[in-house]
Amino acid sequence: MNTLILAATAEPTVVQNGWSDPSNWVAALITLAVTGGLAYLLRRLIMRWSHRAESVASTVQISAQITSAVIVIIGIATALGFLGVNLAPLIASLGVAGVAAGFALKDIAENYASGVIMGFSNPFQPGDRVIVASPRVEGTVEELQLRYTVIRSSDGVRILMPNAQVLKNPIENISANATRRSTFDIDVAFDTDLDKVRQLASAAVSGVDRAHHQPDPEVFAVEMDDEWMTLRVHFWHEPLSRERNLIRGDALAATLEALNNAKITMPYTSGADGKN
Repeated sequence: MNTLILAATAEPTVVQNGWSDPSNWVAALITLAVTGGLAYLLRRLIMRWSHRAESVASTVQISAQITSAVIVIIGIATALGFLGVNLAPLIASLGVAGVAAGFALKDIAENYASGVIMGFSNPFQPGDRVIVASPRVEGTVEELQLRYTVIRSSDGVRILMPNAQVLKNPIENISANATRRSTFDIDVAFDTDLDKVRQLASAAVSGVDRAHHQPDPEVFAVEMDDEWMTLRVHFWHEPLSRERNLIRGDALAATLEALNNAKITMPYTSGADGKN
């Protein structure tokens, strides 16, 4: 009987002596403050170092967040140790509950895993202009967090998009290349000299500020009916959507002005309705 009593009292408990000692609380609070401050400081230092070393920004962001999270977890475990909390039986008792919670938190875990994957595969960088399909979201990437990708839309709206949703869908990185193509259509009379229209439209677009000359603008016929011939104009410019809208409007206006000055017959509705 004595042996059984001794064995029972020797079993580890979750909370041991030290919970009621004020000095242990002070030590725990100091530990939390120090580790929290250290995590914040290291995160800032890693981000600052990345700017100087010209490292991949998304990788650095994820690495900084993981590092700070590990330090905070260590600090919490150490603080609980000062308070006499024995984590071994606590972790063992939470084993089954942890499995159940894992299934319940599957989506959250998937977002964290996706954030780590994107952080090291680098499909985009902070400052890149991206389009994410389903649902369609277009904007500038501000930050890659462990759980969310922070995107600022053209309207200035801050969008927190779950990383799993970003990773599963096609991502168009508009800023990956230095140029982007835009398109508009023009209609001219069926008997118009098409070579002349091509030359006029190409010269008009080439004269627009911020439109690129390499590659050269392209003008070609795409459709015809009994009265009108539709020509499509392709040209290249800076990739940002805001600049795209301004440059495209200037190119369209310059083309219409050049054709009007050359007495090219066009319908009142030119067909330049923003086809892409």
